[in-house]
Amino acid sequence: MLLCAGKELMSNRLVERIGAKGHVVGVLAQIDNLLSLEVAASSGFDFVLLDLQHGLWNVDGVVSALRALDSTDCIAVPRLSGHLPQEILWLLDSGYESIVAPMVDT
Repeated sequence: MLLCAGKELMSNRLVERIGAKGHVVGVLAQIDNLLSLEVAASSGFDFVLLDLQHGLWNVDGVVSALRALDSTDCIAVPRLSGHLPQEILWLLDSGYESIVAPMVDT
C-alpha cells in the first residue's frame, strides 16, 4: 500500500495477500490463451504469471489477460521481456499492480 499524508494512494493485492497468508501460489502461463487463464483462476491459484520473456504473449494478449482476470480473485502478473522502461511503464499504465523483472542481480 502506498501512503501519502496518511491516505492510501495505491494498493497491491498480491503484496496484501502475501502479508495476510504468508505465501501465495501461482501458475506460469506461456501460451497466449484466455481459456487457460479462466481455468487457472477457477482452480484457486492466487496469481498467473504471464511470461513475456519466453512465452507467446504479445501486447494485445496481456491487456486481454488483465481484463479477463480482473473479475476473478486471481491476479495477473506479467514477466517482462527485458528491462525496457517503456514496457514497464506501458504495463503499469495498462493497470498491472505487480510486475516480475527477469535477470535482476541486485
